[in-house]
Amino acid sequence: MTDNNIEEKDILEEEEVNEESIEANDNELESIEESTEESKNDSSKTGVSFIKSFCAAIIDNASVGVIAVILLYAFDFLLGLAGYGVSQKMSMLFIIFVIVSIFYYSICESSKSGKTIGKKLFKF
Repeated sequence: MTDNNIEEKDILEEEEVNEESIEANDNELESIEESTEESKNDSSKTGVSFIKSFCAAIIDNASVGVIAVILLYAFDFLLGLAGYGVSQKMSMLFIIFVIVSIFYYSICESSKSGKTIGKKLFKF
């Protein structure tokens, strides 16, 4: 073979390699575009609106408040049987509310469904 033939062969091989790398890059770009489109579609399906989230939080806090009030009056009743009573009900209600809140969210989110009452009602 002559030097010209060898050079032409090398040039043809380089062109083939370049074409293969261009095709590979095109395939990679297409897959990246597809994955970003899928992620956009997924986020629009699973996105939770502010209103739904806000209403669920209100329901959850109302539930915690009702439980705290019930526990406050039960505690006051039990103390009344012993001849005592809760003199500062609002302070005691706040303490019970904080304790119930900690347990409420921990128990609800570690349950089988992993959702609080508000999240179940608004289906997210």
